[in-house]
Amino acid sequence: MSTEHLSAITARVETLQKAGKSAEVDKLLVGVLTELEKISTSPTFKVNMGSIFERDFRKEGYDLNEDVEPLTGDAEFEALSFLEGKETSIDGDKMRERALKLKANRGQRDAQIVLKFLNSAEGKEASKALRDFYLVFPGTVWVNRDSRHHCVPVLSWDGLRWVLGLSGLGYGWSADDRLLGSRN
Repeated sequence: MSTEHLSAITARVETLQKAGKSAEVDKLLVGVLTELEKISTSPTFKVNMGSIFERDFRKEGYDLNEDVEPLTGDAEFEALSFLEGKETSIDGDKMRERALKLKANRGQRDAQIVLKFLNSAEGKEASKALRDFYLVFPGTVWVNRDSRHHCVPVLSWDGLRWVLGLSGLGYGWSADDRLLGSRN
């Protein structure tokens, strides 16, 4: 409530108080004035703090199943393959296990920062070097409300820029995919 609104209401109550003849009306009006004084006249604003994700897949039919804490401070990343030996692809569960083993279990909040970097002038060199790969962030898992498929965030090059999307864990993960391991 603004100071102007509070002043206008207070003036009306005082006018009623002067016009009122009974002690009961006077007592009620004094009570209203006391309550009005308790109302804050500081500026207020409303912010939706419901999402920590710039692209909130809940708005696209998914539920958040799990999420890791994001890195803080500066991080130096290395694109890592999770395939071993002569493997050409592995399933999503195995890929997630290897992400833990490689200390490359990054989530969507990390992906959002990497996305901004790769699409910036500062990230131009890294962007060119990584364009042939899908960058996988298996530390965040979304579940499709309709199909119940489990998906993880991926960054991919669309020909013009890097974009954030989801890819199903039930599909094969191959040499085209990379995890981002933090070197520090």
